[in-house]
Amino acid sequence: MPLDTQGFDGLASDIAGMAGRMDADGAGAPVARRILEAAAQPIHRQMKANAAKDPKIITGVLSRSIRIGPVKKRRRSGKSITIGVHRKEEGAYYATPVEYVRPDRALMKVA
Repeated sequence: MPLDTQGFDGLASDIAGMAGRMDADGAGAPVARRILEAAAQPIHRQMKANAAKDPKIITGVLSRSIRIGPVKKRRRSGKSITIGVHRKEEGAYYATPVEYVRPDRALMKVA
């Protein structure tokens, strides 16, 4: 019993077109950048909320130091984005010990 199918040629070409538009290293680079920046927003908000939950906040430097970094090209392929305290920027120099030495106060714990 043969199965008659229609439309798979069009579907295959549509999928190939979508893959081309999503190529992070080629024509899809602006789309990949927008997707990464949009995906970073909720994580950024949660990290700032985690930094602000401590009732003993004195200066708020840690919360103000949490930023979304620029979208960068990875070594082999693709793009990446970082969220947090960036060492090259001025900010809370103590963010790494807070994150890794004190797991009860980790910024990424819930984010």
